[in-house]
Amino acid sequence: MRSYLVLFAVSGFFKVTGQCDLIITGVLDGPLPGGFPKMIELFALEEISSLQSYGLGAANNGNGSDGIEFNFPNEPLPAGSFIYVSAESSAFTSFFGFAPDYITGSLPNSACYFNGNDAIELFYQGQVIDVMGDVDVDGAGTSWDYMDGWMYRTDNVQCNYGTFSPNLWTSSGAGALVGESDNDSANIPFPIGSYQNSPPLPIHDFAADYQINGDDLVLSLILFGSLEEEYLILERSINGHDFEPFELINPNQLFLSLSLKQMTPYNYLKIKLIDNNGEVYKEQKLFIQWSQKQQFTCYKNAYQLHLQNHTGSTITVCVYLPNNQLFKTIELKPRERSQWSPALQNQIAIILFRDNRGNILETKKILL
Repeated sequence: MRSYLVLFAVSGFFKVTGQCDLIITGVLDGPLPGGFPKMIELFALEEISSLQSYGLGAANNGNGSDGIEFNFPNEPLPAGSFIYVSAESSAFTSFFGFAPDYITGSLPNSACYFNGNDAIELFYQGQVIDVMGDVDVDGAGTSWDYMDGWMYRTDNVQCNYGTFSPNLWTSSGAGALVGESDNDSANIPFPIGSYQNSPPLPIHDFAADYQINGDDLVLSLILFGSLEEEYLILERSINGHDFEPFELINPNQLFLSLSLKQMTPYNYLKIKLIDNNGEVYKEQKLFIQWSQKQQFTCYKNAYQLHLQNHTGSTITVCVYLPNNQLFKTIELKPRERSQWSPALQNQIAIILFRDNRGNILETKKILL
């Protein structure tokens, strides 16, 4: 087996991790007098020695973040624990049958001052690490409207760092709790304490595609699994046989867009997925057609999706989610370029390029 110890030693790539030990799992706007209980459920993914670095805030009516409105005390929280934060105790206890863990204080100066159209933010050391709802949108009438109802997080979905996707939450629908006196007898009860976080698989597969940008090769990689101790080795060859390694990647996200200037004049690229012992358990070889005339550019860089029409005709770009739901339609005029920031994370989308008659010209898969 070829040794990669030298490459590991000189690599400048390091895994980037975020503080995601605590997450929002549910939000409820109650049906009792005064709109109570108003409640936020949170879950500890890891053991937390002190909660004092965390805080909550309600972003009301789409007017942007109001910052931290409740700071947790200096108390530990075991991994796998749920905690419940409420505006008050009486209505909460009446509705759920037990008392909340924390009370945020009197309204309106409270992190639990919300009415079902407001986003809820979780902070760590002053920075947003999780949000339910869009802080810049009044949620009334949207898919995440929880007036007299609730929103609950999908299993195994973790911190979103401020980018909210309603597709990753379950909604009771606005008004679902109207007329209900307690959660146990409710027709659509809040799924209290039901979030599950199964240990994720390490990276076990990947999909690769490329675009030609002048003399650069733009390599797009979608990784399947979780970021642990896997690495990617890039190798190049002129004849497709004698490959030489030229780049080591320690991925810090599940979608990578790499501009490779070192590929010319090589015609073959091999991607190897290896563990920290150097064992290869997946590889893919790409033949690079440098003279290929591209009709369309489609790749994601950071949080933006880049699209360009290289043809002389107007085309339509259709973005579909995995459930075949049409998410967005973009019209590109001849040689027009567009940059778009999708409000989704870790969703594999199907991109269809259509001519003015609706015929499919090209199809791409990409991780938003």
